[in-house]
Amino acid sequence: MELDSGNVIGPSAGLAWTLGIVDRLTPGDLTDGRRVAVTGTIDSAGNVGPIGGIAQKAEGAKQAGATVFLYPAATPKAEVARVRRIANGDLDLHPVATVDDALEVLGFDGAGQR
Repeated sequence: MELDSGNVIGPSAGLAWTLGIVDRLTPGDLTDGRRVAVTGTIDSAGNVGPIGGIAQKAEGAKQAGATVFLYPAATPKAEVARVRRIANGDLDLHPVATVDDALEVLGFDGAGQR
């Protein structure tokens, strides 16, 4: 299997990259056909860390047609309020602190099944 990050750079893509690998290595579709946007750094223990520009990322996700947005649980409250205003009910928002949290939100059962 070949994995290529293409033009994806920067630490805020860590969670998305991790979930993408899980999706490739397990049966089924991790998103279950939903348009999911994800942001957050990731460390070697699977913890999701904060990122900059979260409001802009939420706006981009919304404009791209995402319906679900996973973001770092460590995001400051003022920024979360901005994200909620941007989402305006069009994005289902989920703060996640770990990769396991993200997988749970997505309905992953550990065997690659939903």
